[in-house]
Amino acid sequence: MPPRSYYEKIQAVLRKYDVLVVADEVICGFGRTGNVWGSTTMGIQPDLLTCAKALTSGYLPLSALMISQTVVDGIAAEAHRIGVLGHGFTYSGHPVPVAVALETLRIYDEMDIISHVRTVGAHLFEQLNARVGSHRLVGQVRGAGLLAGFEIVADKASHGNFAPARKVGPTMVNLCQKQGLIVRACPNDTIVMSPPLIIIESEVDQVVDKFVVALDELETTAAIKD
Repeated sequence: MPPRSYYEKIQAVLRKYDVLVVADEVICGFGRTGNVWGSTTMGIQPDLLTCAKALTSGYLPLSALMISQTVVDGIAAEAHRIGVLGHGFTYSGHPVPVAVALETLRIYDEMDIISHVRTVGAHLFEQLNARVGSHRLVGQVRGAGLLAGFEIVADKASHGNFAPARKVGPTMVNLCQKQGLIVRACPNDTIVMSPPLIIIESEVDQVVDKFVVALDELETTAAIKD
């Protein structure tokens, strides 16, 4: 997680040199981080924003690109000058996925999913920091809302990583799956967790229980032992 003022300062530099900011919100959009957009959580003001997945809750495939008025004006000016900007895909604007997206967004509002994520997400990180962050194999717990990452380390004090050949991350993923918990391994043995947005606090406790069991089992594997 960057310092609170990081993106604010970065964006000032980009604006100075007229560099556009593109936010990929395919994962972070629609409440995942406790706001509608991860950009809001991070203090980013994107010029273009891509979204998908949660746009239809995954029931049908649909993605969207949102563009700022400045970009719209630039495209319009050049289209008038040199001709229509010819772009698009065969299935753009397919009416069935679009109808599903509209209903999905209505349900998000009806459930007040953002408030729910903020409440349950706070409980998630309270439990993770208390029970996972203290584990000797975890260098850091980080994230926002219902998106969390854990860096598995060989040395907690220095945050030193295990050698990639040991495949500690994939080993941890397999141990979690044996507990019925789906997580993802990323570079530097970082394990990523993104529970369903409708998860409740008692289910969060079950998730943390399973993750701690997997962590304890990880200590006994060949990936950790010398």
